[in-house]
Amino acid sequence: MKRRDFLKVSGAGVSLLSLSSFGCGMDPAGVFQSMDAPLRVGEARLVYDGVGRSYELASAKHRVTMRCADGTVGWKIGGLGSEHGRFNYPVALRPQGDGMLWVADRGNRRVQLVDAEGRHRRTLGATAGEGGVLEAPRDVAIGSSGEIYVCDAMVHCVQVYQPEGRYLRTIGGFGRGVTELNGPVALAFDLEGMLHVVDRGNARVQVYDIDGGHLRSYGAYGNRPGQLLLPSFLVFADDGGAYVGDVATRRISHFSPEGRFTASMQSRSADGRPGMWRSRP
Repeated sequence: MKRRDFLKVSGAGVSLLSLSSFGCGMDPAGVFQSMDAPLRVGEARLVYDGVGRSYELASAKHRVTMRCADGTVGWKIGGLGSEHGRFNYPVALRPQGDGMLWVADRGNRRVQLVDAEGRHRRTLGATAGEGGVLEAPRDVAIGSSGEIYVCDAMVHCVQVYQPEGRYLRTIGGFGRGVTELNGPVALAFDLEGMLHVVDRGNARVQVYDIDGGHLRSYGAYGNRPGQLLLPSFLVFADDGGAYVGDVATRRISHFSPEGRFTASMQSRSADGRPGMWRSRP
């Protein structure tokens, strides 16, 4: 399966569209420049690292498979368990760029780092009483300096770690306030290096600088174009705009780099026809 065939909003449970379904003069191809944005095939998610390797995440089978550029299997790891290299319902993958792969191992309340050979290298998620404790890690992002950002839907925050695994700081915290989070489920850095966090419980996307300073938010609760109900994932286009997928509305919304809503697309219309881009009036 090729990247141009389907854009999948990961975790949303929404089967998104082939490029032939896009219209109204908008070109979504730039979205695919975010090489680690997941696609979905059946029950598996695929993540590309930009240099030919692809990673297949089968959450229900507790397994991760790496495929080489020619499609052959490079390695396969996992199986249900809490030992190093085993998983309990992993939910997200993030290639590091040097053959390393971060795996959000939700059921084991940790994030594991796997090397280019499929061997366990490191674990994030401290024991009780220490900083950086994870309860329900949902996604991982890597900052420009190599720091690891993990969003936790149960602790309602983003935990930040040094590349070697030492806990640094926490961003957010439970609430509906300007800087707070409520069940964050995804995160990614934009072209300017700012951190965007999908704040599902508050039906918005929060934007922070790399130190955790709050900058702005976009999206608001509702079912109208430009509004969100259960946002689940986001990827960035070449122009710096964000595409946000929503599991409840079955809609992808596009926001400008400044956070202004510009267009949206339903995955299917009421009569079952493919969705079309609708620009903001």
